[in-house]
Amino acid sequence: MAGGRDKGKRACYPLGMRCRLLAVLLLGLVAGCGRSGREGPHLAVGEQPTLEWAEIGIEDYAPSPLQRRFDVRRYELVFTVEPERCAVTAETTIEGLKEPGLERLELDFYDNLAVRAVTTGERPLAFERPGRHRLSVMLPDPAATTFRVTVAYAGRPFRVLSDSGWECGLRFDVVEGRPVINTCFQPFFARSLFPGKDHPSDKAEEGVDITVTVPEPLRVVATGHRVGVKTAGGRRTEHWRTRYAVATNLVFFAAAEFVELVGEHRTSNGTPLRLQHFVRPEHEARARAAFAELPRVLQIYEDRFGPYPFPDDKFCFVETSYRGLENQTAIAYGTSYPDVPPGRGEYDYVLVHETAHEWAGNAITCRDWCDIWLHEGIASYAEGLYLEARDGRDAYFALARAWQAEASSEALTDRDPNSDEDIFLSPVVYCRAPAVLHMLRFCLGDEAFLAGLKAFLTDPALRYGNADTEAFRRHLERTAGRDLEAFFRAWVHGAGFFEAEYEAVEEGGEIAVAMRSTSGESEPHRLPVVVRLEAGDSRLEQRADVGPEGAVLRFAGPGGPWRVVFDPESWLLRGTIRQRPGLRAEIGRR
Repeated sequence: MAGGRDKGKRACYPLGMRCRLLAVLLLGLVAGCGRSGREGPHLAVGEQPTLEWAEIGIEDYAPSPLQRRFDVRRYELVFTVEPERCAVTAETTIEGLKEPGLERLELDFYDNLAVRAVTTGERPLAFERPGRHRLSVMLPDPAATTFRVTVAYAGRPFRVLSDSGWECGLRFDVVEGRPVINTCFQPFFARSLFPGKDHPSDKAEEGVDITVTVPEPLRVVATGHRVGVKTAGGRRTEHWRTRYAVATNLVFFAAAEFVELVGEHRTSNGTPLRLQHFVRPEHEARARAAFAELPRVLQIYEDRFGPYPFPDDKFCFVETSYRGLENQTAIAYGTSYPDVPPGRGEYDYVLVHETAHEWAGNAITCRDWCDIWLHEGIASYAEGLYLEARDGRDAYFALARAWQAEASSEALTDRDPNSDEDIFLSPVVYCRAPAVLHMLRFCLGDEAFLAGLKAFLTDPALRYGNADTEAFRRHLERTAGRDLEAFFRAWVHGAGFFEAEYEAVEEGGEIAVAMRSTSGESEPHRLPVVVRLEAGDSRLEQRADVGPEGAVLRFAGPGGPWRVVFDPESWLLRGTIRQRPGLRAEIGRR
C-alpha cells in the first residue's frame, strides 16, 4: 500500500532520499484526450457520516465458518452517486460456488445502508441482519453448487476511520473547490459500500463489473477497462470491467472533473499496454511530466518480475483525494506532483512503489494479512531495484542503509490481522521487510535471489491467486538449491537484529579476527559476514559463516597501522558488533 499510506512511511528514508516526486522531461510519452467538459457551477458536496474505529465493533476480520463454505467468483457493482447528499443507490450481484448443503450466504456489509431487496433472477430471497456488519441471505436451493444473488440497497456510506486514522470507504471530498469522490478499501473496508466476502483469501476469480452514474461534468475511472459510456439528463454513466481476479480491497472507482491522458507501452512480451491516467485539468502539464518516467519503471520491473500482469486492462494513475494506494490497474496517486527533477538516488515514491504492487499484491495477493510483508516488503525492495537500474549500485545500497536504519526488531509475520495500524506498521513491513530481502540477496547471491523472486512473481499457479510466506520460501529454495528454513525462521518469523562479538589480535605476523554470533531468539543467528582489514590504501576482505561457535579469519600482517571493518557494504540487518577481549583464545581452545 502506499504502498500504503503516507502515515509514518516516509521515516524509512533520510531527507536526501525522501520522495521529491519525479519530474522529468519526455513530455511526449503521454498524449491528452481533451478536457472533461463544460465550465459551470461547482457541484455541491454534502456532509458525510463518519464511523469511528471504536464504533466499528468487529473483533475478527477473518472469514467466518459459513463464509469458508462458499467462493465468490464475480461481482457486478452498480452505483448511482449523489454528491450533494453523500449518498448512493446501488445493486451488487455476487456469483460463486458453494458447498452442497449450504443454506445461506453470510456476507460482510455495514448496516447503515438499507437493503431494499435481495433476489436471484426474478425470485425474492429472505434475508436478515444478524449483526451490524453482516447480511445473511437464505438460498433457494441448498443442494446447488453455484449461486447468483443480487442485493439492492441505498443510503449514505460511512467515511470509516481505521485504527491508524486512515480514512476509508467511499470518500466524498472537495479538493481546491471541486468534488473528488473515490473509494479507499484497504485493508477490509469494501464492506462499507458493497456486500461480499471482504478478505484477500477470496479473490473474485472471474473479475468485477463496475457501473457508476454521476452528475456531469464528473467523469469516472475504475478497476479494469472501460466498456461503455452513456449520458442522459445531465448524468454520465460509465461501465468498467476486468476479467482478471481481484480482491475486494483492490476494487476501485473515482469520479471528478478529470482530464484523461492516454499513451501506450510495449510490454516485455510484445503486448501493447494502454497507459491511461486521470487528472484534474489544472494539473495536466505537471501530470504529463511526472508520469513520463512510468515506461522506464515498467521496463525495469518487467525485467525483474516478468510481464505486466494486466495487459488486457490498462495501467493507470488517478488523481485522488488521498495519497498512494495500489488499487488494481487504477493506482491512487494523490496530488503530490513534483516541483523539481530528482537528484541522484531520489525518485517519485508513489509512482515507483505503487507500480510494483501490480505484481506484488495485486497479481499475487497474500492469503492472510499476516503475510502483508509479501506486498509491502517486495514493493519497497522494488524501489531499490529501480534505483540500482537507474542510478547504479551505490544508490541501491544507500536506500538499503535507510531501510536498516528505520527497521523494527519485530517479526515480519507477527502482525495482528484485525488491526489496520498493525498490519501496515511502517518500521516492520516497509523497512524491516526490504532489509531482510536485501540480506537474503547477500546470502544467496544476486543470480539466485533475483531468479527466485522472479520465479515467485511469475508462477502461473500463484499469479492472479493467493500466496503465503512458505510459497515464497519454496521458490527461493528451488532457485538457490538450498534449504532456507533456518533463515526464514530467524528473520521472517523471528525478531531482533544480528549481534556479535569479536577480537582482532596480531599473532605470528598475521592479524587474527575472531567473531561469534550472540543474537537469536529460539536459536542463535548464523550469517555470512564480510570482514575487511584496512591498512593505508590496502583493502583485504574475507567472508566467514559466523554462528554461536565462532569463526577465526587470518589476514597477512600489514606491517603498519590497521583496522577491522565488519560488513563494509551494509548487507546485514545488524545491531552492535562488540569488542570482546579474550574471545580469540576462547574460540581457539575449541
